Amino acid sequence: MTWLEEQNPNYEFNLHTYDFDQLEEAFLHGWLDFILTSPGQATKLAREYPINWLATQKTAYSNVANKSIASVVVVREESPFKTLRDINEASIAAVSEKAFGGFLALRYELDKLGYFNSSFFETIHFTGPPTDQLILDVIDDQIDVAIVPACTLENMAAEGK
Repeated sequence: MTWLEEQNPNYEFNLHTYDFDQLEEAFLHGWLDFILTSPGQATKLAREYPINWLATQKTAYSNVANKSIASVVVVREESPFKTLRDINEASIAAVSEKAFGGFLALRYELDKLGYFNSSFFETIHFTGPPTDQLILDVIDDQIDVAIVPACTLENMAAEGK
C-alpha cells in the first residue's frame, strides 16, 4: 500500500480481504474504488457490472492466456477412483462453487462432456480456504477427491509438500 500512496499522494488506500460473496456485496454497495481479485471473479464481475480492467498479472505457468487456469482432480495413488466417471460416488470437496480454477473450470468441462447431472454437483462439499488444505485432506484420507486450481498443486510440489 505504501507504494500506491507514494505514487498517489492525495489518496489513502485501505486493503480489505473478502471471500467471493463479500467481495460482490462490497462491490454492489459501492464500497470499493478498485479491486484486486482472481481472474475468475474479475471475469464474473465484468460480465455482470460495468467495470474496467486496469492490469492483469501474468502467470508463470503458461504463456497462453486461455490455458493458464485449470482445475485439478486430486485422489490418493491407491484410490479406487481412476477416471472422472468413477468419482460420481466419491466424497468430494472444493473451496467454493464460485472458485474459477478451483471448481468452475472443471464443472464447465464436465458439463460439456455430459458426465454428471446437477445432482452430482450438489453433493460436493465446499470448505472455504485455504485451498491446499483440500490436498492435505486427500492425503490424510479425510476425503476421496479434491478439486483445486492447478497452481495450488504446482505450488505445493515446488515447495516440497
